[in-house]
Amino acid sequence: MIELSPRILNVSQYDSTVLYNSISKAADEASEGDQIVVGPGTYNPQTTKERFPIYIPPRCQLIGSGAETCKIDGSGGGLQIISRPVNPYQSLVLLGDNTSLSGFTILNSDANGISNEQGARILVVNNVLRDNGQHGLLIFGTNGAYIQNNQFRNNGTKEENYKPPRSDVAGRQGHQIFIESRADTKNDVIITGNKMEKTYADAIAIDVFDQPEGIKMHVQVIGNIISGCGRNGFSMAGSYGPSNSNVFIEIRNNQILDTHDFAIDAQATFSLIFRAIHNAKLFLNIVENKIKNCNCAINLAGAFSPSENSHVEYNIVGNEISNTERYGIRAISGVGMNDWPVENTRCYTTIANNKFFQTGKEPIFVQGGIDAGSKKVRNNSMFLHLVGNNLESSGKIIVNDGLATNFVKMIEGSQQYERKNEVVPYDFP
Repeated sequence: MIELSPRILNVSQYDSTVLYNSISKAADEASEGDQIVVGPGTYNPQTTKERFPIYIPPRCQLIGSGAETCKIDGSGGGLQIISRPVNPYQSLVLLGDNTSLSGFTILNSDANGISNEQGARILVVNNVLRDNGQHGLLIFGTNGAYIQNNQFRNNGTKEENYKPPRSDVAGRQGHQIFIESRADTKNDVIITGNKMEKTYADAIAIDVFDQPEGIKMHVQVIGNIISGCGRNGFSMAGSYGPSNSNVFIEIRNNQILDTHDFAIDAQATFSLIFRAIHNAKLFLNIVENKIKNCNCAINLAGAFSPSENSHVEYNIVGNEISNTERYGIRAISGVGMNDWPVENTRCYTTIANNKFFQTGKEPIFVQGGIDAGSKKVRNNSMFLHLVGNNLESSGKIIVNDGLATNFVKMIEGSQQYERKNEVVPYDFP
């Protein structure tokens, strides 16, 4: 008898007439193109002898009966949190190339809920990822990830604090989605239509750490609802280590609510190792988001030292920002730290048609170059265009060049602002 391929491999915890009662066993026997269709149940090491990670071979689909009834439970799975370098194999489900996962609740991993093989293209839709110790979803050096209509709740339960090589920086681990970018992959990611509630660190974080030069990345975060972050809604640097990075990020039409620190925190460079970053490029569009109840809504820096010759373009357009304890938008071209230099950062920033309500300090505060422990802050420039922002009596737009040789140049036609000539100290942690 000729066996047809692709096949449908049925899995059920309760139905003894099907061939598999373990997802792990079905996945072990799957071939490229097969569908693994899973019925209601709780699939874990105790009840169904699951072995983690459950590896989904290339071009296979893992299809659950629905997140309400179909659960992959990591309790007792023996996974470990590994921060540096992160390990995609410390996950309940590991996706191969051209695979998809839908219709599950993924919960109680001691490390990550879902991850992917390096270079894999993946589709993750209509799942619940909750109560995982490290990250709900670890996207590891993908050539294309599409993440849609999932619910993320209470990830980062292990509340891990990570200490990178720089002694002055402390990091939190435990994100809803953690994107680990790699030098030899496209790092193309689309995150849309998801709901993210309560996490120890950030809802979405991007890491570009100890990699060869020339990282490229393209990430779109569109139409998500984010709330209850222990740190930031969105956190990223174009590079935490490699030089010559080229990064495009779009954050559009999201709701970001009740974050402890920043709704959006971004910079072109923030070296976590003792090495200067050169020639980083970051293009960031922040468009038509609703941001409410956070310390600072949008916190941007062109570059943190040690860094040279970064190029940054920020477009912040049509956002609604309300109830911030501090600034609505805080943007700085260069920030010097620990007596390391930050030089020749060029920022081109458009802030247009945003609405501000009840910001605790200035709704918009923009600086050229400033120090947070280093005076080696030289020739960092901010070219700023301000158009049509509605302050709603929330305060003034403040512009400050910062230290000598740094400057903010206003584009002709900008709306009214106030320039402070004295150096305004850096006051963010």
